[in-house]
Amino acid sequence: MCDYTLEQITFSPDHKNVVNRASLLPDTDRAVQTPVLSPDGKSIAFIARNEAREDVIYKIDLATPGTQPVKIAKLEKPMDGAAKHRLSLITWN
Repeated sequence: MCDYTLEQITFSPDHKNVVNRASLLPDTDRAVQTPVLSPDGKSIAFIARNEAREDVIYKIDLATPGTQPVKIAKLEKPMDGAAKHRLSLITWN
């Protein structure tokens, strides 16, 4: 259940046709949110909600197709305990 579609699209040399499409985010039953490209363009970080309904930041390497995401950090629940908060990953370094 990926909320986003993020693909690498390869065009023909004349740029008139798509010759390949490859998904950059893994297929998962988890809600993937706010993918952000790294400053060097070599990886993507994104937030995903796991089976325990915890929000986790993952990173995936773009240089190796099919690479599995690596867990970076679990995000803490809001201090006020409210269920309706919007999470966004804007940038990272």
